[in-house]
Order: sequence, then structure tokens, then C-alpha cells
Amino acid sequence: ILASDTVFEIMPTKSTRCLPFCLLRVCVFGTDLHLAQLQEIEYLTKQVDLLRQMNDQHAKVYEQLDSAARDLEKSNQRQAQENRTAQHRIQSLTETTDGLQTHMEGLQKQVDELKASRSKRDLAASHRSLAAQRMSCLKEIYDLQQDNNIFTI
Repeated sequence: ILASDTVFEIMPTKSTRCLPFCLLRVCVFGTDLHLAQLQEIEYLTKQVDLLRQMNDQHAKVYEQLDSAARDLEKSNQRQAQENRTAQHRIQSLTETTDGLQTHMEGLQKQVDELKASRSKRDLAASHRSLAAQRMSCLKEIYDLQQDNNIFTI
């Protein structure tokens, strides 16, 4: 503080730089200096309270961010597990599908073989039927010839 007649001027310091301009000059006539100091204390107290509130708000934001990060990590782990389970399920279903495809191909081969066998049986039965019809025709011809021989004798 510098003295100049009856007025004292407060030089700005770290603690007074944020003070309003009207508090930087203080007239000292009895209790004016004391009043100015009380005002400065009140101002600084309010500043400290404001800083504490801001600090508390920041702490709450950090807690919320931390909580959100933990929730996201849990969700990420859960989704990773679900992904692994889904991949195992896909693999299992793929193997089942492949097995069923192989089984179906085997069954189709059996069906084709049975059809071929049936065709051969049908062909053989058809040949037998034709042979039986030929025999029947030959017998009729023979019988007719025998009948004609009886009448011609």
C-alpha cells in the first residue's frame, strides 16, 4: 500500500486482480479501511464458494462420466459374449446343415438306385410278360396247327 496524503491506493496483487475497480481505491478516514477489508473478504469468500460449487459440479460430472464408462464397458463385454455365443451357434448350425446336406445326398442316391432297380425289375417283368405272351401266342398257333392237322387228316 502506498501513502499519498489522505488517500491510500491498493496495488493489484494476485488476490485483488479479480476485485471490481471500485474496490481498488480506498479512502482511509477512520473505519473505511476496515470496511474495505471486510468487503474484500466477503468478495473472496463468495469467490471461494463459487469455486467450491464449480468443483463439486465438476466432481459430479466426472462421477457421471465414470459411471457411464463403466456401464459402456459392461455393455461392451456383454455384447462381446453375445457375439461369441452367436458365432458358436452359427458354426453349430452350419455343421448341422452340412450334415443334413450330406445325409440328403445319400438319401437321394438311394432313391436313384431304387428307381434304377425298379426300372430294371419293371423291364425284367415286362420281358417276362412279353415272353409269356409270346408263349401264349405260340401255344395258340401250335394248338391251331394241331386242330388244322386233325381236320386235314
